Amino acid sequence: MPVIKLQQAVRKSENGDELSIACTDLGAEKDIASWAKVNKHQLLAVEKTDYGLLISIKVDALK
Repeated sequence: MPVIKLQQAVRKSENGDELSIACTDLGAEKDIASWAKVNKHQLLAVEKTDYGLLISIKVDALK
């Protein structure tokens, strides 16, 4: 589900925007990293928090 939520946010954003998503699914790290690579977004950070993960990307950074 985090990938779908992030994809929806990307559709509403512009090139160069930075987006972050908080998720409790620890598997989201690999899922979002793969999705970002395929879609030419840059994975900026993956932070482990008390509730799970905070993952940040930069939209269309690798195009």
